[in-house]
Parts: sequence; structure tokens; C-alpha cells
Amino acid sequence: MLTLVLKFDYHQVKLISVSDGIVTGDENSKLGIHIRGFINELYLDDLRKKTMRGLEGQKLRGFSTGENVYGYRTEPVGELKLNKKGQAKYEGMVH
Repeated sequence: MLTLVLKFDYHQVKLISVSDGIVTGDENSKLGIHIRGFINELYLDDLRKKTMRGLEGQKLRGFSTGENVYGYRTEPVGELKLNKKGQAKYEGMVH
């Protein structure tokens, strides 16, 4: 985000964010731009972790984590049970 703002600033183009109240030509907007970029980066990191956790859960349940292959469908094999610590305990699965 900061790179994009710097490129627009180099070409003397002002960015106005109505929802955040930020205008790039203003001296006081630098802090707001940096904070907004930091919050966006944290959001993306959190989203990445949640996506990977969801994919891992699908994999543990025996489902495909990618696209369906033409002519095939996925079905769980065996039964997934969790122990007291929340770790997967495989029953009836071939691994």
C-alpha cells in the first residue's frame, strides 16, 4: 500500500480516502497511511492462518483440499475422532 501511495505522490496525484479521512497531500496523513497499511498486513496474516487451518482440517477429515479432479468425487475414509487435547485420532483410516 505504501509503495502505491509513494508512486501516486511522485506523479503528484492525491489520494482521498473518505472512509478513513486521509488525504495524501496532507502532512498529517503519513501516520494514518502507515497505520492503515499495518492493519491491512495484520488482517492478511490472520486470514492466511485461518485458511491454512481450514485446509488442514479438511485434509484430516479425508477430503481433498484442492479442486475436484474431473470424474472423481471425494468421500471421507474412516472416522476422525479427537482426543482430549484436540489432536486427531485416526480410526479406520489407512495412512
